[in-house]
Amino acid sequence: MTLHLYHCFSNRPDGLTVSPSIINRRTSTISSERNISVLVPATDCSRRNCTPSVHAASPSLVGATRSTTGAFLPSIPAAQAGFDGDRGECKWVNLTVPGPHYFLTVVFIVRIYEKDLSEMTTAEVKQWLLYLRYAGVEHAYLYDLWYLPGESQRESLDVFIREGYLTYLDRHELNPYLRHKSQLPSYQHCIDTFGKDSTWQAAIDIDEYPFSPEDTEPGFMYRYVKKFSEQNSDVSEITMENFLFLGEKNKPRELLIERLWRHTHGPSNNLVKPIYKPADIRKAQVHHNVRRRGLSGMALSNGLRINHYWGARLQDWGPDTQEIFTETEEDRGMEPIVTAFKTCDKYVHRYL
Repeated sequence: MTLHLYHCFSNRPDGLTVSPSIINRRTSTISSERNISVLVPATDCSRRNCTPSVHAASPSLVGATRSTTGAFLPSIPAAQAGFDGDRGECKWVNLTVPGPHYFLTVVFIVRIYEKDLSEMTTAEVKQWLLYLRYAGVEHAYLYDLWYLPGESQRESLDVFIREGYLTYLDRHELNPYLRHKSQLPSYQHCIDTFGKDSTWQAAIDIDEYPFSPEDTEPGFMYRYVKKFSEQNSDVSEITMENFLFLGEKNKPRELLIERLWRHTHGPSNNLVKPIYKPADIRKAQVHHNVRRRGLSGMALSNGLRINHYWGARLQDWGPDTQEIFTETEEDRGMEPIVTAFKTCDKYVHRYL
């Protein structure tokens, strides 16, 4: 295994300073067993303003009562997990973990509206939640920023709420959407209110799909985070690199993950997304949280990354250009997961 080591020091736009840190840069010879590439000491908040974000009064809450259909552990037999014996490889579809505590959860905010140029609809929210189940996420917290009558996702996502997989929070009072008025207060509210219920939590968007090129079996994200945390017990935040999937969507395809198959040649920018221990977070941020304690570790992209389905944004929502083909490469790594969805179609469509 070859490692290139160097030091870095940078002042970040959010006002935090990243201390000199040893960084592992991945090379083609790095073993898949080595899954940490950056360690950054926890921020010393005694010299900075680390007051938690001010958030609105407690929002409307739905889904706090959780149903029980079995814990997410790949080794648990189907019968023990509460599934019919003939379900086999499709048992992930409605696998709901009993509360009150989860190992891995996700928090996300949405506003679904008719004139969204990215064409994200309720259907994309539903398939994204099913994908999270496939990945091994045990519970999700939705902060709905609907604005106009009819935009609320409460009724459309009722099946996920009733099964206990989704906690729905009405946050329409936080419109118009602004990062510091809507997004960060929602993330902070989730940490303050539900943080004790999660060992690890990720804050991501509905066009961002955690993906592991090395492991496409159900529960891949759960397994990765569990192994990472066991190997690096002093890490409180794991960041995932961002690969942009670009181009005009193949709209006849039902699943978002089968509409785009080309991504940037490497991580597209520094806008990583975090998986973190809520108990160790002092102040929520979008890309790097302010931590009370612990280190920040970066997942190697062959172990866990974000497939970010940007679509035609860079071409002003028009047809594909030669520039887009030049700046991207084909990646069919999602095909096994698309196949899993198709194989379990009769169960999947209950949710879609």
